[in-house]
Amino acid sequence: KIDSGTTFSFTIPYGYSLTESQSYFAGKDSKDYGAMLLGKKFLVAEDNEVNQKVIRHVLKKAGGTVEIANNGAEAVAILQQNANYDLIIMDLQMPEMDGYAATQFIRQEMQLSIPIIAMTASALKGERAKCLEIGMNDYLSKPFDFNYLYQRIHQLLSNAKPIKITHMPNEKDSGEKPFDLSQLEAMDDNDYVAEILTAIFSNIPRDLAMLKKACVSQDFAVIGKIAHKLKGSAGIIQANGLIKILLKIDEFSRAENNEGLAILADQAGEAYKKIESPLKEYLKNISSGNKISI
Repeated sequence: KIDSGTTFSFTIPYGYSLTESQSYFAGKDSKDYGAMLLGKKFLVAEDNEVNQKVIRHVLKKAGGTVEIANNGAEAVAILQQNANYDLIIMDLQMPEMDGYAATQFIRQEMQLSIPIIAMTASALKGERAKCLEIGMNDYLSKPFDFNYLYQRIHQLLSNAKPIKITHMPNEKDSGEKPFDLSQLEAMDDNDYVAEILTAIFSNIPRDLAMLKKACVSQDFAVIGKIAHKLKGSAGIIQANGLIKILLKIDEFSRAENNEGLAILADQAGEAYKKIESPLKEYLKNISSGNKISI
């Protein structure tokens, strides 16, 4: 028909966001993170070898450069030589100088304003408030979800308005699985997963043997330190059964309650033995280029 137009119809998919600012990371998978932190320098203060490997890989995956300090004293010494870092990730419980003392020195003595993210495997009541009070800028519990870590780093470095989050990524139901490698697998790098598992096979049995010895001798200070370290390693593979026992051991050590400590140490060893074989089988398969469901 002359002078009549053509009618087109189309639909645009959309959704509502409950956040108050745009989420830079929404909809991305691990393959998209290559340049997110490009040019950014990070100082990581962490005494657990497994956690060091995890955090280093996660930051480097997004383009960052990473310097590792094995405790708070090393972190302070590094900063005294060169304070040109964009962000510090600080474990709270470390030998020689813990994260609290290191942060207080950095803020009060060195007068540095570099953003500091606290990381801890303990998540004690009042810990977050204490961290913020002494000058830390954020607080994350281990094991951390790498997407969430990227988001928090982005917000700190860009001074973006914090996004309201009603569910912390690492607050998951324990479910029936004795362990869960989803956080490691999310990095989409079998060599990385193999490196972390190899470190776990070396570190956890050694630390469990030390824990048993400390429990037998009732050395409560040492028990607490080793249990904390083990929680960090077990958290990476989300070995919830082992973590529950370690939490109980930590609780007993804080109360200086020696009743049943040695038994709990044995239970921790048994919990690890239950997951060691399937984890080694998983490692064998990814090392040969296969992937199995566990």
